[in-house]
Amino acid sequence: MIFGLLNLYSVLRPTGNFDFFYKQIVWDLIGFLVIFLVYLVKESFIRKVILPLYLISTILLIGVLFFGTRVGGSVRWYRFAGISFQPSELSKLSLILILAYTFTNKSFKSFLISAILTLIPVLLILKEPDLGVSVLHIFIWSILLVFSGISFRIIAVVFGSMAGTIPILYFF
Repeated sequence: MIFGLLNLYSVLRPTGNFDFFYKQIVWDLIGFLVIFLVYLVKESFIRKVILPLYLISTILLIGVLFFGTRVGGSVRWYRFAGISFQPSELSKLSLILILAYTFTNKSFKSFLISAILTLIPVLLILKEPDLGVSVLHIFIWSILLVFSGISFRIIAVVFGSMAGTIPILYFF
């Protein structure tokens, strides 16, 4: 964060306009406050909000397709009173939480459920379109899958199938 602020300062220094720099400091302080508040939250509360958070992020992803702001041919942002919000950022957090909860059961069923839970936001984000964030969601799922304790055989078949479909999907 400090390097980011220094970088931003060095870019803005020749212009003399430090509005973005001060805005970034405010958002960094808000971020620290959120980190501290999350630290104080009990695990049982987090378990209770995992599913509602996932559902809210999915609804926001659907809603951005209809009510989002079009920028450069893509509809990825909500804008409220000068503040922009990209629902795919919330989707990353909710995906990590719901997949971690899903992978507590190390079975083929949990693997299938995790694939469906990942596919929903990926398809919605591809509709925006935002290939980078969609790939990031798949990457998050892949990393959690590898460390979930699910049979390596299942994981090898999945990654082999994914690698085999990349050339086919390239043409669509």
